[in-house]
Amino acid sequence: MLFTEDNANKKRKCCPLCGSQNIYNRKLFERDFSEAGDMSPFRRYQVYCCSKCGMLYAGDLEETMPLNDYYRKMSKYDDNPESWDGDDYSLRVQEFIADSGLQKTSKIIDVGCGAGYVLRQLKKAGYTNLYGLELSEANCRYLQNSQGICTFNGGIGDWSSGVAKHSFDVVVLKGVLEHLMSLYDDVLFCAELLAEGGRLLLACPDVTNFPRFRDCYQQLSSEHINYFDTNSIVYLCAALDLELIEFREVGLFRPATYSECSMWMFGKGTGKTLKYGNVAGEDSMVLYLSQCGNQLKQIRERYSSYYLADGFYLWGAGTLAATLFQFGILNKNLIRAVFDSNTNYHGHLAYGHPVQSPQDLQKMKRFPILIASQTAFAPIMGQITAMGLNNPIIDLFS
Repeated sequence: MLFTEDNANKKRKCCPLCGSQNIYNRKLFERDFSEAGDMSPFRRYQVYCCSKCGMLYAGDLEETMPLNDYYRKMSKYDDNPESWDGDDYSLRVQEFIADSGLQKTSKIIDVGCGAGYVLRQLKKAGYTNLYGLELSEANCRYLQNSQGICTFNGGIGDWSSGVAKHSFDVVVLKGVLEHLMSLYDDVLFCAELLAEGGRLLLACPDVTNFPRFRDCYQQLSSEHINYFDTNSIVYLCAALDLELIEFREVGLFRPATYSECSMWMFGKGTGKTLKYGNVAGEDSMVLYLSQCGNQLKQIRERYSSYYLADGFYLWGAGTLAATLFQFGILNKNLIRAVFDSNTNYHGHLAYGHPVQSPQDLQKMKRFPILIASQTAFAPIMGQITAMGLNNPIIDLFS
């Protein structure tokens, strides 16, 4: 039986899968988000590899607030949902469901559905019996009122939401597993929502894919505290009597956003357990960390090539900004103001300043703008152009 933490507020002094204590496990890396204030759910954590089961996870967590409170108050996924026009990741999930042979009338729920990207993709493909479970009230209202999708307001394990009165042919967790504090209890809750013959579809970052990307510790973000490979996914689900019946990489057939992710389909009593070879999650993580160190060195050199004695604006208050502070590249004394497009961040103190809307830049003195985002660099540049700003740009990646 898997280890179960009796309180989700614990700081994880042991492996969330098997219970092996951190003092016996291998410490690979430390993350520090303390300069981000309450815009990160954790001040810092250690990345461990379990010596017993091989699970890679964040331990010794220092919380700023309970995770469910963080997602209710600080969600990045309830901002401007109307702008969504489809995405590769949601399309891959929809294709995975379609290829499993399920009818368009199958009862499907997306757990932690955010603004409903998967549900809206399924609706577009003709599926008619769709449900969501979501912490953000704004997202629930949007899906109910604008998309006509029944959405329960609550989190995993929240019996008061009413979701447990239902059973489903497919339970989807896309981009959720990597965020969960109590893995066993949370996945058990989802598995108990399955109808007879139902399928559990798990989609999340796959640590064996991390070395494909030249990012700077982005996979070890302020919210991601579990780092799965197929071994650990199967270990987790086997304790719930769930069998792996299909596996896919999100970006296997054609390039996609979130190509670091994989998808696993599980069922109960299918007799179709998929055979898979050995995977080396720890080796992949160690290689990824080495590559991140090299990327950080290049960023440091590029940053030092700019003359910034008069200060600059920081655009992007998330994971990369925290990384640049953790490794001493950025100095609060040089930052004139901090901006981020996430409206839930506005007014919160981070990196020595209250976070402001990028629109405020139009009425502020002209200083260079450091774009602290690798994945959103191009969209931010587009926004800067659209706003008519002519501030010099500090580009850490070109």
